[in-house]
Amino acid sequence: MAIAGIFLGLGLIANFRGVVLIQLVGTLMMIWIPAAAFQNVDRRMEEAARDAGAGPLRVFWSVCLPQAAPTIFAAIPLTFVGTFYETEGAWLIGAPQIRTMPVLMITFINNQIVVQYGVVLSVLPWTASFFALMFARRLVGSASFDRGFGV
Repeated sequence: MAIAGIFLGLGLIANFRGVVLIQLVGTLMMIWIPAAAFQNVDRRMEEAARDAGAGPLRVFWSVCLPQAAPTIFAAIPLTFVGTFYETEGAWLIGAPQIRTMPVLMITFINNQIVVQYGVVLSVLPWTASFFALMFARRLVGSASFDRGFGV
């Protein structure tokens, strides 16, 4: 409710910008994960690349990013899955003009006499989340985590 008061003061209630911003607030926690990954990059390897004549972009692309990539790739599906469960924020900030898929699902479920429709609809975000996680697992296998993407 405190966030709703802040958004009301900023004129961000019941518009698209407000819903996008409330979704981003929940996602900010996922930024901490890659930030920690970059903080744990081996500085000795960066210095060795610089000593060998690599420029800043080359050091980032060839040394830093491969070391942080497993953590970044783990944060991507977590963020994607987390957006499906940001119903409360989207409902609070966007209602009644802006409706996201989870908000529509809750409205549909609450207005149905047959409860089974809600059960079937609740499988939709779960299925999308499941396939996103399986794709991420295939893309970033356990061997990639062990090797550090070849670094």
